Amino acid sequence: MTVQDELGQTNTDSLSVYVESTDPIPQFTIIPSNSRKNPSEFILDASVSSDLDKTNGFDKLVYERSFSDSAKTKIINTENDNEKIKVQFDTIGKHTVKLTARDEYGKMVDISKDIEVKSTLRPEIFVVPIATSWGNPMNFVVKSNQPILSYQWNFADMDTRTIQTDKISHSYKKSGIYKVILKVS
Repeated sequence: MTVQDELGQTNTDSLSVYVESTDPIPQFTIIPSNSRKNPSEFILDASVSSDLDKTNGFDKLVYERSFSDSAKTKIINTENDNEKIKVQFDTIGKHTVKLTARDEYGKMVDISKDIEVKSTLRPEIFVVPIATSWGNPMNFVVKSNQPILSYQWNFADMDTRTIQTDKISHSYKKSGIYKVILKVS
């Protein structure tokens, strides 16, 4: 800084000021996908992360993720420069996800969260015909993303059966709308 008085005399003084960027605050939400064929699919959204410098328009965040078992993890797609990703886990159990948020000034901060996958099995029921008069048989067929050993059917009319095949026929004795429940193992 240079100052000059009324007589034209000048004086100079300097001062070094160090301004540091703020640390990023990583955070992400875990939302199960509603894809019926992929029960172990999740959307990991880091848009809830923050950085005061980013909020004020002076910085940008970059996101990286790592997984406890990357060989059994499949990234389906990414959005907004890896801010939001869709991921599938191929095995049941606990999977740890680590998110690293890095700003343009080189500051990095991590956060880890666990995702519990209880099943990778996804059965789908197909019915032919989808509607019929009472007394006529309906054929139920199950397709799955993995082999099934046992099928427990509840036809919602007091008829329950456990079988080992993926096809079964059932006739309803009354008109109505029935919620069929299938449990598989």
